[in-house]
Amino acid sequence: MKRLPPLKALHVFLVAAQHHIFKQAAEQLHVSQAAVSQQIRLLEEYFQEVLFERNAKQTRLSSKGRLLFPYIEQAFEQISQGVYSVTQQPNPNSLNITATHSFTSLFLGTRLSDFQSNNDELSVQFAPSNHLLNFNDDQIDLE
Repeated sequence: MKRLPPLKALHVFLVAAQHHIFKQAAEQLHVSQAAVSQQIRLLEEYFQEVLFERNAKQTRLSSKGRLLFPYIEQAFEQISQGVYSVTQQPNPNSLNITATHSFTSLFLGTRLSDFQSNNDELSVQFAPSNHLLNFNDDQIDLE
């Protein structure tokens, strides 16, 4: 089997390809724009191909980048599904809710006892946050 490029660089490629702007990819990945560029350069060296056509405002996938993208997207989706199958909660009757801190404490918390008495088979868990979460990434059922 041929040596694969670094998984981190492939993940950066996926996010950068989805956003078309390295700055937005960097924000999603919580790294600098330079770190995104460095990982993309690493992949381009590995493949000895240009994966992105860059200009001042935007980046676009090159023809080789467009060829690679669906494979990387599918691979990460399969990895995500595999991780989820191993780490999914053992209790399917668990309801995970995220909301802002104030909404959780002032509204949801005061109504939880009524809800629980009518739905005693459910285990309700709050995850207060002031950040928007992604249902696919954060194992949240309701936001």
